[in-house]
Parts: sequence; structure tokens; C-alpha cells
Amino acid sequence: MSKRKLYISIEESILAFQSKETAEAYIFAMMLKASARSSRINDPSIRNLKSILHIGNTKCCRALKNAVAAGYVRYEGKTLVANPMKNNKDNIRPIFFERAEYKLDGSLDCKVSFREMEKLIREQVIINHVKKQNLCEKTYKAVTDGEVGGERLTSEQIKVYRRRKNRLSHTKEFHKGLSLAKVMRILQSSRYAARKLMRGLVGTGKLVKNEVLEETGIDPKKFGWQANRYMKEIGYGGYFLYVDGKIMCQRSNVYVCNDNLNSKYYAK
Repeated sequence: MSKRKLYISIEESILAFQSKETAEAYIFAMMLKASARSSRINDPSIRNLKSILHIGNTKCCRALKNAVAAGYVRYEGKTLVANPMKNNKDNIRPIFFERAEYKLDGSLDCKVSFREMEKLIREQVIINHVKKQNLCEKTYKAVTDGEVGGERLTSEQIKVYRRRKNRLSHTKEFHKGLSLAKVMRILQSSRYAARKLMRGLVGTGKLVKNEVLEETGIDPKKFGWQANRYMKEIGYGGYFLYVDGKIMCQRSNVYVCNDNLNSKYYAK
């Protein structure tokens, strides 16, 4: 089966997923773009849209109404058109899916499902976030340790990384790793959906997960107040485990983009 590439705006995607209504409308518009290269449907009747997109009557009506209200789609006479949802200043990333085909009766048949389109968009948002986080960590490490990937940097290279560091936003706390709570906030999703998405990205090799398990030095007999003090020091990010007679702390998992799978077309 031939594949098709469709570009999305990371900023617009994050904004759309702030509510269920706009998320559904946004995915609906992307489905129209996936169905026709011109982003136009000549017969925008509910019956025809249901046949093309393979969604139910209620969902189709609701998504169409919200998409028009949000400005994702518009009518041009008797034609439904999906509007451009990115500009040159946006962070643009592509998604890949099976190309739409024509049925025997000449009608369009979208090969990517509504749920699959939602998954593809969410994956790119998270991959982009992890990639930027990796680059920030790499920049800070280059400035503080003077090395990248185990290789010592020259003074000129360190100056370049120092200028990059100065362009980053300044904050008192530097968070390492990516928690499910953060994924939930980015995508406005449930914990189950966030966990399923991250497991899928790790399972397909798009992300590499490194679990962070730290030894706390907490005396099990004095667990109460020592645990509270430890959590306060690390910013309350993690939970305790009892391993081989020691109190360990499971911190947020560290994710790294798999450069073999996430080329410049996925995240840069």
C-alpha cells in the first residue's frame, strides 16, 4: 500500500487538544485533508462524509459543526474545504498514513481511521517534546561538563553551546525525564491514554525508555519524616520502592528519541 505524508503544526495540535470539541474538530479537518489532496469534498452531505471517513452520524454532525465554528473547515458553494492550519513560523512535523483510494462506485475511501489519525498526531506532539528536551539536556551537559556523547569539546564548540544555553528559557528548576502527568497535561488526556501512548512509542522503537531508580539512603525505621524531607528536596516527583532492604525512589522515566526511526522528517 502506498503511503502519503501530511504536515501538521505542533503548536496548533497542542492548542486543538485543549478540549474534546476542538480536538474532534481538528481531527475531522485532518481527515478531510487525508482523503483528498485538494482538501476538498465536492459532496459534503452527512451521508457522503460518513461513507468517506467511516464515522457515525452523531459524531460526524458534531465534528463538522465544531470544525466550521473553529475555522478548521469552510464551505465554498457546495464544496467543503479544509483550511490551512499552519504557517511558516510554526513547528511543522509530518505524519504518514495509507493513501486514500476510490471505491468501485467512484466515491472516496479514507484508509486512515479517526482513532488512528488522533494517535498519529498525539505521537508527533510527544516525539517533538522529547526531542526538544533531549536537545536542552545535551546543551546543558555540554556547557557544564564540556563533552557530548563522551567526546571532549573544543573551546569554540563550548562557546557555541553556551550561546545556545543563553537563548533557552531561564528557570530555577531543571526537570529531567518525562512523567505521565506531564504527558497528560500536554495532550489533555487520561492517565490510561497517556500510558498507552508512551508504551506504544517505546514498543515501536520511536522512543527509548530509561528508568531512573535512585538510592535514597532513607532508614526504613525513620521512613516518615525522612521520606517527607527527601520528597521535598526532589520536588515531589516520584514514588518509593523497597528493594533488597533499601528504600529506592522511582523518578520520572527518561525518554530518548531513536535517531534511526525519528529522522529529520519526524523531529529535529
